[in-house]
Formats: sequence, structure tokens, C-alpha cells
Amino acid sequence: MLDITEIDRLAYRLHGRDITRQQFIEECVRFTADAVDCTRCGLWVFPRGDAGRVLRCLGMYDRDAGNMVNVEDRQQDSSAAYFRALEDTGHVLANDARTHPATQAFYERGLAPHGVQSLMAAAFSLNGKLFGAFTCSQVGERVAWSIRQLSILTRIGSRATLALASTSSSQLDSFLADLEP
Repeated sequence: MLDITEIDRLAYRLHGRDITRQQFIEECVRFTADAVDCTRCGLWVFPRGDAGRVLRCLGMYDRDAGNMVNVEDRQQDSSAAYFRALEDTGHVLANDARTHPATQAFYERGLAPHGVQSLMAAAFSLNGKLFGAFTCSQVGERVAWSIRQLSILTRIGSRATLALASTSSSQLDSFLADLEP
């Protein structure tokens, strides 16, 4: 059984302003990568841009490298199927990201250059609207994601995003400002 009290401890520290929002995000993605046993874990939000939605990474942890990595924004044009899958089912389980209908369109430009073979995402919503997703990816080799791994990702993501959304108004305003184009 997964012990996610670490997320609750981080949320308590965030609310007490012992850690910043960015530190909270970084600790959450590190914890999640270990809990799910994946190569990389990220927290993504989906702000509206001039050309539609954008995939914006707020924090990506690479377990193999042992550090946070920067990820460029991705435009909706190659991500429409990904957004539809998240809106329709609340998740994506792409054991083969190269051929999965939700990831195939942005595989060559977004995933392949980073060695990603498999991708799993669990969506989160605020006020009933798709707001972002926690993602896990496997680099170098494909993995068959399990329902248990998806459940872990979903549970951690729910707790973490609730903590971010329930922070003080100034912290929440800062978080929402990151979503503006």
C-alpha cells in the first residue's frame, strides 16, 4: 500500500510557507517518480495560448540523472489527441508512445529526442475544467504501465494539486499566473 503522507507533509510545509510552490512541485515529482518507479515524472499545466492550449511543464524530475530538467512548452497542434484522451478518460497509458493514438502526433518532436518510450498521464481539473496532468515516462525502454501505477499517480496528483489549489490566495494567484499565455 502506498504511503502518501509525504505529500501531506509537503502540503503542510507549503501552507506554512516553509517551502515555496516550486520546491513543493519539485519534491512532489521526485516522490512520484520513486513511487511509480519511472524514469521521469512531471507536472504539466495547459494554459491557453494564441494558437490554442499549450503544454507547460512546471517541474520535471529525471531519476537517472538525479535532478530536475527543463522542458520546452508544446503547442496544441500536435497534442489535440492527447488533450481529448485526458478529457474523455482522465488518463493516458501509452506503453508505446510512438504508436499510441494520444501521443503519436507529438512523439517525433516532443518525446523521441528525449528517449521517451512509454508515457502515462493522470489529468487533474480545477472548477470542472482540464487544468493539467501529472506524467510519468520511461526512457530507453518500453514499459507496460499497470493499473496500480496509474492509481498511485492519480492519488498523488489529486493530493498535490489540491494542496496547490488550496494555498493562500497570493500563492494561488502566482500559480494561476503561470498558466497565462
